[in-house]
Amino acid sequence: MSNSLKKKKLKDYCYFILLVVILDYLLISNLFNMISYANINKEDIKLDLVGDTNQVLTINEEYIDEGVKVTLNDEELTKDDIDYTVENNVNTNAIGEYTVTYHIMYNNKTYDITRNVSVVDNEKPSIIVLTSKVSQNKCGNNLLYYAFDNYDGVLTDKVKVSDLNNSYELRVSDSANNETVVTVDKASITNNYVLTLNGTLFNYVEKDSEYVEKGVTVTDICGKEVNVSYSTEGSVDTSKTGTYTIRYYIDGVDSFQERKVIVYDKYASPVIGNSDEKVIYLTFDDGPGAYTEELLDILNKYNVKATFFVTAQFNKYIPLIEREAKEGHAVGLHTKTHEWNIYRSFENYYKDFSDMNAIIKKYTGSETNIFRFPGGGSNTISKSRSLGIMKYNVSKMSEAGYVYYDWNIDSGDAAGANSKKIYNNVITGISDRNYSIILMHDIKRPTIDTIEKIIVYALDNGYTFKTLSSDSPTVHHHVNN
Repeated sequence: MSNSLKKKKLKDYCYFILLVVILDYLLISNLFNMISYANINKEDIKLDLVGDTNQVLTINEEYIDEGVKVTLNDEELTKDDIDYTVENNVNTNAIGEYTVTYHIMYNNKTYDITRNVSVVDNEKPSIIVLTSKVSQNKCGNNLLYYAFDNYDGVLTDKVKVSDLNNSYELRVSDSANNETVVTVDKASITNNYVLTLNGTLFNYVEKDSEYVEKGVTVTDICGKEVNVSYSTEGSVDTSKTGTYTIRYYIDGVDSFQERKVIVYDKYASPVIGNSDEKVIYLTFDDGPGAYTEELLDILNKYNVKATFFVTAQFNKYIPLIEREAKEGHAVGLHTKTHEWNIYRSFENYYKDFSDMNAIIKKYTGSETNIFRFPGGGSNTISKSRSLGIMKYNVSKMSEAGYVYYDWNIDSGDAAGANSKKIYNNVITGISDRNYSIILMHDIKRPTIDTIEKIIVYALDNGYTFKTLSSDSPTVHHHVNN
């Protein structure tokens, strides 16, 4: 090979090597620039909770949202820079575990951060002993007391009394296991009297309305009424909201009685919804029970949806709440225990309500805000537990955002009507109105036996079945207590 050819090939080779070096340089340089550009423009969004990540509140303590701090590349953003929403299910009136989740939207991306809130009860219940010493004679003793808790309400029937040698020990615990123990001395006292409240321990009175004092009855220790005058201490000013205590006593006698009077501002419930034409709301109370599954099968057959105001009376059937929700029925709250003693105080009622809502959440994934009072809003059996409590309950529950439903058609099944009578009651009722909320019970066999006939009649005559929600038109009875 000639020298000139060798030189040409060497020159070409050198050019090739130079081109490779230049291309490598450009490639590496471009890659470096891309990485640098990405680092410069990377959005480093950071969310930090203001305040405690795990916050603990005592029952009825106000929750104050301290918010969240949002930074972009270490520079704090304001609410004007971002879209900002908060999911908050905290209910400081009920013991439980809650969450507050902050959703931050920036540059078409969503960032979330959650605060955990525990609502606890660490306050001990009170035992009010209505005499400092207990006299004993042939009729027994005059150990008089009542117990009350800030969350559970009246606990008098939960007090355990132990008869010691020279004293009585009274012991009570609330649902949070806070315990109170009180000791009362025994003594031989003559001419002792017992004062018994006329009416109820708790009275609920609307602001600016009249408070009627019912006084006490005086008996001897054997229960015989005696004509002895008594005095009162304390007064009620219905022009000012608050809790007032009236004490009744006899001069020189080591015993007394107390009454609590709660004066409150009535909450004006908003009017909800408008009536629809020929709409039926089937509502079933007191279950789930032994017949609920059969009822669900019938409703499913006709694709009819109903509203169930549920309880926890029958443990075996409680899981059916899950099926009710999954099949498109509305799950409302009736009560957990369906015991009338929930009306002894608002605290008693709300404790039962909250416990049931926790069960509903377990089986449906969320709590409900629709409910029905045991006995309805017009019940009078509550008068023997607390005077005026229904008006107070209606006001407080409405203020808290809950919506209650009575009914404008009573099937009569709770009163023992047979299937034929139930059918006639319902068909007659719906023919008189376009908007029908029907009271029925899924724990009554005659109701299950006739519900299919009712559904067929309604569908054949142009009625539509719907479920209740917080936006449905309400039916409220007159509140009689």
